[in-house]
Amino acid sequence: MKIAFLAFAGCFLSMAAVAQQRTINVDKDDVNISNVFYSISGEPFVNAKFVSLVAGTPYFKEEWIKGALLLENGKQYKGQLKLDLYDNEVHYLDSKGNEFITSIPIRQIIFTDPAYSFIHRSFLPKTVVGVKMGWYQQLYIDSTSLYKYYHKQLSENKPYNSATYEQTIKTIEIYYVLYNGNFVTVKKIKDAPALFGDKQSALEAFLKNEDNKNAPMDDRMIAFVQHLNTLIKPSK
Repeated sequence: MKIAFLAFAGCFLSMAAVAQQRTINVDKDDVNISNVFYSISGEPFVNAKFVSLVAGTPYFKEEWIKGALLLENGKQYKGQLKLDLYDNEVHYLDSKGNEFITSIPIRQIIFTDPAYSFIHRSFLPKTVVGVKMGWYQQLYIDSTSLYKYYHKQLSENKPYNSATYEQTIKTIEIYYVLYNGNFVTVKKIKDAPALFGDKQSALEAFLKNEDNKNAPMDDRMIAFVQHLNTLIKPSK
C-alpha cells in the first residue's frame, strides 16, 4: 500500500486538555508527545458523554495505539493515540498517563502498531465535494485511491422499568474511490463496476474471475481499485 505524504504550511503546535488550552512552540522535526506536553497543566479528559454506553464505541479502536500526528508543516509528533470518530477528536496520553485532546487541525494520523492511516476531510483534494467533515482511512493511494469513512450513529433507549437510558453506537462503513478528482461512493462491491463508465465491462470481468469473495472487504476493495488503476491509461 502506498501512502502519500504531502508538504504542509504552519509553524507551531498547540495541544490542550478538554478544559484548558495552552500553546507550545516546537523547533524539532520529530518530537515525542509526552515530552513536549509534560509541563501542560489542566484537567485530564473525562468521558461524560457516553457514561451509559452498552454497545459499540465512538473510537476507531478502543485501545491506545502507538502513532504519529502529522501537521501542516510536515512535523511529526509521536505518542500513544486514540481517534474519536464520533466527535472527530484526536486523543493522546501525556507523560503521566493523563488523557488530553488536540486543539488544532491535524492533517494526518499514522498509527504504527498496528498500521493504519487517516487523513482529515479538510486536507483532501479541493475537488472532493459532498462528503462529511471528519477522518477518512487511507486504504490505497495511487492515481485512483481508496478511502473508508466510519459513520458513528448514536441511539438511546430506555429499558422497561429503568430510570436511565442506555446508549448504543452503531458503526457504518462507507467506501469512497477518489476517481477523476472526486469521491465515488461504493455501497456494494458488486455494484461498483457500473460507477466507472467505460470501465464497467472490464471491472465486471475482474469481479467474476479474480475477486476473492472470502477475503475481508477492505482487501477486496483494494484489489478492485488496483485493477481499476491498470485500466486507466496515463494521459500524454
